[in-house]
Amino acid sequence: MEKLKPFRLFFTWFFTTCILIGICILILWGLVELYKKMYSNRIYPGITIAHIHLDGLTKDDARKVVSEKIESIITKGFTFTFHDRAIVLDATTVSTDPDASRDIIKYDIDTAIDRAYSVGRGNDHIQNVYDIILARTYAVQIIPTSTIDREWMKGALESVLKKDLVSVQDAELEIRASDPPKISIKPERAGIVLISDPALNEFEKQAQSLDFKPIALSERRILPNIKSEDIKSVKEDVVKFLERPLPHFIHGEKTISLTASIFAGWVAVTNTNGGWNVIVDPVAFGKGLHSLALKDGLEIEGKNGNLVVKDKKIISFVPGLEGREVNTNAAFEDFSLNWPATTTFVLEVHKTRGTLAGTDPERLGIRELLGTGKSNFSGSPKNRRLNIAHGVKQVNGNIVGPGEEFSMIKTLGTIDEVNGWLPELVIKGNATEPEFGGGLCQIGTTAFRGAMSSGLPIVERQNHSYRVRYYEPAGTDATIYYPKPDFRFRNDTLASILISARIAKEDVIFDFWGSSDGRSASTSASKISDIVEPPPMKLIETLELP
Repeated sequence: MEKLKPFRLFFTWFFTTCILIGICILILWGLVELYKKMYSNRIYPGITIAHIHLDGLTKDDARKVVSEKIESIITKGFTFTFHDRAIVLDATTVSTDPDASRDIIKYDIDTAIDRAYSVGRGNDHIQNVYDIILARTYAVQIIPTSTIDREWMKGALESVLKKDLVSVQDAELEIRASDPPKISIKPERAGIVLISDPALNEFEKQAQSLDFKPIALSERRILPNIKSEDIKSVKEDVVKFLERPLPHFIHGEKTISLTASIFAGWVAVTNTNGGWNVIVDPVAFGKGLHSLALKDGLEIEGKNGNLVVKDKKIISFVPGLEGREVNTNAAFEDFSLNWPATTTFVLEVHKTRGTLAGTDPERLGIRELLGTGKSNFSGSPKNRRLNIAHGVKQVNGNIVGPGEEFSMIKTLGTIDEVNGWLPELVIKGNATEPEFGGGLCQIGTTAFRGAMSSGLPIVERQNHSYRVRYYEPAGTDATIYYPKPDFRFRNDTLASILISARIAKEDVIFDFWGSSDGRSASTSASKISDIVEPPPMKLIETLELP
């Protein structure tokens, strides 16, 4: 019996210990469950997002607190330094494109809140207890995911520093188209470029911690590849090249003779395999010969025909104008092979026929109204109205063949004073400036609505960045701006499509005529979402205004 006493004592101690441990576990478990109940639908204490404490907050309250804190930090802007200059970029800034704005940095707050709320709420109960105690003891830091618009930031910094940055310039031989031609050497210039990647990498690190400090920018000097000494020898070669006999181009009884100044504008210098060559540039040759042929009447530009529509019926049409076109590629090939041994070259001239030339419009299948686009420009100033009227004139009568694409920019042509466009105010960056063709988005918008009404596929279309009263209802507008953005649609029907454009009082109306293949188009009412409030008023001081 004496021998059993130690065993009984051990068993008693072991059993008592297990009971006490079990009681402690039950007590701890009960406390944890009570703790969980206290923070039901709330974030446990000790959890932070970017050093912002979320103890006991609901997800909605936490989202509001974090959003307000981040907003208060980033609205101060982000500072970069370049030498002795400080450059501040706004978090949300207006681009130089009047129809675009950018957010430099975006935070995924919702995902971060979900992660914060999920701490201590997993499927593993033991892990949940551990996470709750860990958060209470040491705190759990959650970093919200951020997205940085690096490309835009790089462009914005380069734009601000454009006076400090210099593009590298190789030495060039300049041939001035004068009589006699003048030849000079444009000296080389070293370049200075911005090295922004290290600074943007640092910016991304600061964005993670929401602790923004000034970041230094660096630069790099780039040396030119070609120096003035390298091309001095070719200058004499150009002089000898220009002393060759001038070429003449003939077709029938017409002759195109070049002057020394015109020919000098076609001459260029190239560097091939380390050696300099004096050549006649094929692009300059083609453009120059085409211009001379038009001036002398050897070339005639063909024009598309036009249909007259009245009361939704085709009553007549004007045939296209026959044109003539010089084959400049063949002329250059002949010139390259035989000049200067030969100075007279015979031109190939082809006839071109405008659409509808001498044909019945019924053959093209233009029989019925496919759809109509309409927009209102009431309240527009005088120059805007005149630009709209001019745009309607340019679009009216255009015919889009089967499988062809219609381009509004191509149809309107060059937007300048020479082509009849007037200046009108447009918004560019921080200023309102007059530009030729202001108001042409009315034309793009009406064409977009007409194409949509006709069920035609849209190839390119960009909406305005903010709502404009001329283009209501929202979502049915199309902005155009030379040379981009353009508005384009494709004619995927089996017949040609005629656009009949007109102005009725203060409405622009585009009727799309063609041949229906049974398709129908419908549009739903616009739904407005993600409304953005205007930014705070910004006062800009300038000495440029009278």
